[in-house]
Amino acid sequence: MRLPKTHALVTATVVALAVGGCAPYELGISTVQDPVLNPDPKHTLRITGRKSEALNLDFRVLYTTANEHCQKPVNIAMGAFSPGAHSIGYPVKQSATEYDVTLFLDSVLPGACRWQAHSILYTASKEGKAMMVPVAPSPLFWVMDSGRLNFPAFEVECEVSAWKGHEERGLWCQKPLGKYFITRSATDARVAFVERPWRGIQPRKLPE
Repeated sequence: MRLPKTHALVTATVVALAVGGCAPYELGISTVQDPVLNPDPKHTLRITGRKSEALNLDFRVLYTTANEHCQKPVNIAMGAFSPGAHSIGYPVKQSATEYDVTLFLDSVLPGACRWQAHSILYTASKEGKAMMVPVAPSPLFWVMDSGRLNFPAFEVECEVSAWKGHEERGLWCQKPLGKYFITRSATDARVAFVERPWRGIQPRKLPE
């Protein structure tokens, strides 16, 4: 029996997804398989540096799926889908003036959806004031095969401020202008988090 064109298209889509290693896609249903934690992660990325005394820091690794057949619906009517995403936080050793955090870039097994480290996220706060700009958690590095192995040290500048015309105050932070691509084989990076007025001042540039 010959399938109508619509049915044939759906059948072809289901077969393609099955070959790709994920569950067949159903309208409105995610095809992303939940990530499985790696019982023995080995690839560490250590980030250290100075920090202002009142700042509190948090770091996470965002993992996403690289298999195009593993997607979740974002807007079904518009046909919009996105990769699967999962983040893992790691404990940060913090003193009054320094911090030290060791992240794992292989905390999740690839699996059929090919989970991999996508970016390093950070959140800064000060005495209960949350980070408003950029929206937290915010990318500190993007993890890429073609990224830098020896990333230059840089400073993230933060100041307590408020939106114009609003009383609520929060932490506003900015990085120097530049490309924050770090290679998957990187093992360490130096980043300082300093409290310093920066709004209205010419942005710094990332060292070459």
